[in-house]
Amino acid sequence: MPRARDGGRPGRPRHSICDAAELAALAGAARRDRRIATGTFGVGEDFDERLLHAMADASGGHFYFIGQPAQIPDLLTSELGELLQVVARDACLTLHLPAGVEAAPLNALETAHGTTSEVLT
Repeated sequence: MPRARDGGRPGRPRHSICDAAELAALAGAARRDRRIATGTFGVGEDFDERLLHAMADASGGHFYFIGQPAQIPDLLTSELGELLQVVARDACLTLHLPAGVEAAPLNALETAHGTTSEVLT
């Protein structure tokens, strides 16, 4: 197999973290610093359940046990479905554009202009 310039194999990590507490802390930092939740999946019987729970808990994510491959689509739908939830209703966006710049919607969009509602198309 070809070697990378630094002696490692291409596509393989050059630095590994194996400490469970450090991995959980990194997951927590991702949530705190970049608002990233980590969902973890334990597949079969050979995985570190405490580690996966700790990473999910620290980041506000969920841990899933997958006993059978047929469960994977439903669990992924469950995890990703939360990303599609409505997070704002009746939100308002006001644009102040420089002279000569125009904004146009990419789809039909209800807007309120002063006291008159209109649909931009």
